[in-house]
Amino acid sequence: METIAVYWEPQIKTYGIQVRTRLRLISLHLQTGAIPGHQLDFPAEAVRKDHRLMLVTGHIQADGCFHISMLFTGAGAAPVKDLLIPCQLEPANFNITAPVELIFFQGPHYADRYGIADAALYALESKQIDLLAAACSGSAIYLVLPEGKAQHARSALNDIFVVPLK
Repeated sequence: METIAVYWEPQIKTYGIQVRTRLRLISLHLQTGAIPGHQLDFPAEAVRKDHRLMLVTGHIQADGCFHISMLFTGAGAAPVKDLLIPCQLEPANFNITAPVELIFFQGPHYADRYGIADAALYALESKQIDLLAAACSGSAIYLVLPEGKAQHARSALNDIFVVPLK
């Protein structure tokens, strides 16, 4: 007989919910193997303060395209498209959404418990808050939202998660 222990609490705890605003979400759609040199590169100009890379997610879609989402600071800064290599991307394969907002949080035992991402997505869905991108790790949840939605999302998450008082 095997014994399995699962960490579970009635309401999921966080260490706090953080919000960042005035960001840019850049989405690339590339055919698998279409990235020259099998990489995307960010020249020195891309790491200036107004172009700081905050989050990268990627996945292969059912049609075989590789979808990459990159979140940069500086929604009002100069376009980032020319800073990305390969620069030969077709306009249909490249999209910038700005400004966007990021809400992110972490908490105890996130790697030991299932259902945390589901609870976060349910909180947004129940309040009809659109989601542009999401990333989850064993310790944190990152949610990219349209402009003006982060505070509404924070309120929805406060209904589901325990957030410490400041």
